[in-house]
Amino acid sequence: MIFVGARPSAGGITVSYYIEHEKKYDYEFSRIRIGMSFPDETDPRRVIGRGFVTVVGERLFQHKDKSERIFIPIDEDESPTTNDLIGKVIEFKDLYLCDSLYCPKSPQSIVEHMQRTEGLTHYRDRTLNEYRKQWPNFVGKDHRCSILTTDLDSAVMHRELETIRTTKAIDPKDGHEIIDSDFKPINRLIFPDGFNNKKTRSGLISSSEPVVTALWNVVRGLDRSFPITEEPESEFSGDRTTGY
Repeated sequence: MIFVGARPSAGGITVSYYIEHEKKYDYEFSRIRIGMSFPDETDPRRVIGRGFVTVVGERLFQHKDKSERIFIPIDEDESPTTNDLIGKVIEFKDLYLCDSLYCPKSPQSIVEHMQRTEGLTHYRDRTLNEYRKQWPNFVGKDHRCSILTTDLDSAVMHRELETIRTTKAIDPKDGHEIIDSDFKPINRLIFPDGFNNKKTRSGLISSSEPVVTALWNVVRGLDRSFPITEEPESEFSGDRTTGY
């Protein structure tokens, strides 16, 4: 799939793609947020200590006082250096209209560095051309990213992700399993074909700590909060993953 762009919608955020020789597809998400793990720049080989960033879209289905969520990793990147990784976070923030970044609480020096980073948490007064020259995907001065930190516990991260990955999504309206267009049940964490999420998927399977840390941070953050503007009651047709 070829990424076209993201735009605000009544239910949250619409992300558009072109599929080769086919029509444009729109994917509706209630929210899209970023998870991050920090690189270990003391690693001389810059391989084991690579940091990781994953972008996760949330599908939120609601009916009265019940809700269900499906989490879909849609983009990713990695780097052995903090500044390169932060640059990628800024790019993802603008491309996917993300307003929140979830990351570890330490090292505190990296968190403080990100909090001071222009283009991520704030902007100085510049001309529009200056903004776009430095950040080609610049959205607007008011489009900033909150940084939300968590304490890490490796055993908890792996256990909670495995639970979400293997738990079937339940339609809050009728209590039945949500199924896709092939009539197969959908789990709460899925990796549809076409999205740039291969490293996230393989890293989860192989228990890669940088990948698990980034993915757990963002999935946990989404799962424990609600959008300010909630979606209407769920009505499914077609592909149950996208809502179409």
